[in-house]
Amino acid sequence: MKVLLTAAGFLGGFDLVLSLKKNGFEVIGTDVNGNSAAKFYCDRFYQTPSGEISNQYFIPEIKKIKEKEKPDILLPASSSELNSLIFYKKE
Repeated sequence: MKVLLTAAGFLGGFDLVLSLKKNGFEVIGTDVNGNSAAKFYCDRFYQTPSGEISNQYFIPEIKKIKEKEKPDILLPASSSELNSLIFYKKE
């Protein structure tokens, strides 16, 4: 299975990704910080715009990544992204 993990550079990101990989998941990470360490421990990594609801570029970028990578699961790791993502949960 493939997981799209947003905000993968968060403090516990490395441990979460390591655990997911040990359990057979492929992890596609995203983060607002293009220099995030997550780009080294995720299987693939994308820099994304900030996920605040006021940022109109976040959802279109996540949709592009979703279409390209075709993840089975979207796992948001930032509470600030939840408000943006909740409006697109059916997609």
